Amino acid sequence: MKHRILALLAAAVGVYLAVYAVLSAVGGYSERLYVTRHRYWFGLGIPTSQIWEPLFVKNTPWERNVPGWIFAPCVWVDRRWWHREIDIMEVFGRDNRDASGTTGTGSEDGGRP
Repeated sequence: MKHRILALLAAAVGVYLAVYAVLSAVGGYSERLYVTRHRYWFGLGIPTSQIWEPLFVKNTPWERNVPGWIFAPCVWVDRRWWHREIDIMEVFGRDNRDASGTTGTGSEDGGRP
């Protein structure tokens, strides 16, 4: 009896993780920007980050649907280790140079006119 309960529990956890893996595989980064890092001392922030959203799962600090509550631990691990947020301030920042000092345009003067 004890082994049967453990087997059922292991199967339920396996199905839970498999369903989340499928939802995450067909998910994508949000089109909406969220405030995650850039906050002013008085509490307001600049929405600059795109976050990973598995299909049908809404789990943000401001909105959460039923699948968002159900898969909250998986979303947290997924965003922490695999699908990290994209900060547009870093991607399209004022000084968007790589380690060689160029802007990636291929010109020898660093892409400056």
